[in-house]
Amino acid sequence: MQATNFVNGAARIGAEANGGRASSWQNGRGWTPAEIEELLNLSSTQTIRTIARKLGRTEKSVRRKLEQLGRTQELLTGFKTKDLARDLEVSVRQVRRWRARGYLDCVAGRITEESFEKFCRNHPEKIPYRQLSREMQLWLEGYGYPAGQGLRVSELASMLHVSPKTVRRWIGLAWLQIKQNRIPEESVAKLFRQHPELIAIEALSPDVCEWLSKIERPVYATIREQVTLQSLAAAGL
Repeated sequence: MQATNFVNGAARIGAEANGGRASSWQNGRGWTPAEIEELLNLSSTQTIRTIARKLGRTEKSVRRKLEQLGRTQELLTGFKTKDLARDLEVSVRQVRRWRARGYLDCVAGRITEESFEKFCRNHPEKIPYRQLSREMQLWLEGYGYPAGQGLRVSELASMLHVSPKTVRRWIGLAWLQIKQNRIPEESVAKLFRQHPELIAIEALSPDVCEWLSKIERPVYATIREQVTLQSLAAAGL
């Protein structure tokens, strides 16, 4: 009830200061009481960049509105460990492990945006990028995640449920190419065309299957059909 009264009061003040209309900040989209309430809820745990993404607004608009509502910048920097774990779909223990290894820096109990940006650039294989929503992927790319530059050996191995040693063997057999320590997606597509028997489709996650279907749709469809036929044969149908 207290938060709702604060929101209504803030909305009323903003409207009175703007001739009876909700403040639009340079004639942009105005803020409704519901949006202000969500803004205040998010500001206790999220950064300005994350809030802007979730509300569909610019960082400048979010920052100005928070300043008008009396929220300080100190409360809006960095990430809480549990929030970052939730967004990346990893465990809190995993994020703590990254902190312990020096991959992420923490100030006043929050992981700094600067260290997270460095983490995205230097250790992208640690992030399950292909398993995340497109919205989250774009957010990561905003922090420097090298999307579209190929896959690391460990990342491809994890996605296909094989060992890094197996992926390196494929590279040694020239079934995969590697450029600047990354395997280009077109090289992965070629592997599927020439050696579809290497891929255990039934063991892959839905997100990885979707990715495979995009980079090599005809081969993926053929493999899926083979899996279905094998399943029917095993069931005696």
